[in-house]
Amino acid sequence: MKTQIMIGLIGSLFSAGALAHCPMEISVGSESYCLDLQWLEADRKVQGNFEPAGQESPQLIRMGEIPQRWIYSKAHIQIWNKSDSTHEAQQIEGLEIYPYMAMENGHHHGTSFDFLWNEATQSYELSHMGLQAMRGCWSLKWRMAPEQEQSQGKVLMNLVDYKNLSAEENQNFAQFCESAADSSGDNGNHQGGGHHHGPGGN
Repeated sequence: MKTQIMIGLIGSLFSAGALAHCPMEISVGSESYCLDLQWLEADRKVQGNFEPAGQESPQLIRMGEIPQRWIYSKAHIQIWNKSDSTHEAQQIEGLEIYPYMAMENGHHHGTSFDFLWNEATQSYELSHMGLQAMRGCWSLKWRMAPEQEQSQGKVLMNLVDYKNLSAEENQNFAQFCESAADSSGDNGNHQGGGHHHGPGGN
């Protein structure tokens, strides 16, 4: 009996370890890939050029903030084949990961961003994201471009942990994102819970 319990515990630990090494997962054709996203220092635009802002991403741009004071969020994303225990970096032709706003009023849309492969780091860089506060939920979605429109992409993760917001404000976003996902039937990687009528951006 003790042996069976020990085997079960070891099996559970191996399962947990496997999940820990695949933070997010996408399927492209017959292949499954793992993704790991790390937020980087955000940027600001100075005389038309992006420069380090000295603030951690993600940053929410408050309603009414003048463009000269906008902070643009930035991240790098590592991708590897799920079956590869060595996590060898993979570049997927046609893949695009991008920010997308699901509005409470149904007028969903994208925003500014750049998504590029960085040969030096063997990872993707998602940068220059202008995440403006609205009555809705920002998420990162993925699609195979140009075959799919942005609206047809799948949710990779909701953005609910803004570094320039309070814990209460972030919880409001988490609740709204979760309720919006429940109502749409989306099966992305959601965070938070409960029901909330769209967070404001004051």
